[in-house]
Amino acid sequence: MCDAQQVPKTRRPSLAEIAAELRAAPKRETAPDPVTPGRFDRGGHLIDLQGNVLRREGKLTAQEAVALMRSGAAVAYEGCGCGGGCDPAWLDEAELAALATAGNPRTDTRSSQPAWIDLWTGGFNDTVSLVLLNGEATWGRVIPRRH
Repeated sequence: MCDAQQVPKTRRPSLAEIAAELRAAPKRETAPDPVTPGRFDRGGHLIDLQGNVLRREGKLTAQEAVALMRSGAAVAYEGCGCGGGCDPAWLDEAELAALATAGNPRTDTRSSQPAWIDLWTGGFNDTVSLVLLNGEATWGRVIPRRH
């Protein structure tokens, strides 16, 4: 017979012990909310058409909006004036080209609705810019009055 050392048997945990251990373990982070390009997420971030998460940087003057558009910024508008809950309409290439001759956007309305222009940035190294016209802001015939 062999004089081998006997290895002690280890006790397996019970189902109740396993359940208690799982309840005590740190919780996994849940997946982020699904995002739809071109819309706001539940956290108030705007997702551009390529899926980049954008954040609001602040208000723009009409001249700043034109300069950003001419340097390649995307342009979108939302017409209700809520400031970040309604899905914006995004201008396509033809509409962006028409803005080049449309003069400056306007925020001086006769309406009781608010009107302003925001800059949103994001993407890799903040290389993505969006000019977002809100409420009754207009830009030539490309973005006319909506109310």
